[in-house]
Amino acid sequence: VKRPYSLCSDPAVADYVSIVLNENPGGEISPQVYRLQKGDEVFLEGPYGPFYLRDSPRKKVLIAGGTGIAPLYSMLETLRRQNLLHDVLLVYSVKTRDDIIFKQELVALQEEGLRVVYCVTQEKHAQKEYEQKRPDGELLERYVGDCPGCDFYLCGSPEMVHDLLLLLKTMGVPAEQIHHERW
Repeated sequence: VKRPYSLCSDPAVADYVSIVLNENPGGEISPQVYRLQKGDEVFLEGPYGPFYLRDSPRKKVLIAGGTGIAPLYSMLETLRRQNLLHDVLLVYSVKTRDDIIFKQELVALQEEGLRVVYCVTQEKHAQKEYEQKRPDGELLERYVGDCPGCDFYLCGSPEMVHDLLLLLKTMGVPAEQIHHERW
């Protein structure tokens, strides 16, 4: 059985790879992965696919849903090494605050210039620093402003990515500036 997973590790570090994986007790793969012990062997292929950080002078907007943070976190590490975090906005949508992956790492990246907007969709009493909705046009206008002048990287559920692709098109973002992956 094969499954594609996005790498979240820094591509400049060659001696390990990391993935983000939610355990699904009824799943075919995740229970096996969670039982792995140090020294167990696994077979990996890749990386494959067209979802990677492009070299561009435009500001970058990364929008993640849940575990969709994985490939975007890898991109953030690259941008950190290049001292380009000041030109990046991460919009991270999760159900609850407890679902935020890489919370401490993202706080550290914020100290280096990354702007982060957390969207918490199923928690009514989230603190003021959290948006209480999914990413939408109003939110992007408020935090991004010139959407057609940015490169967008989207990763999340098929529904979220589909909705954002339509939204960005209506906002005038050229298709060649929108890069996406669905899980």
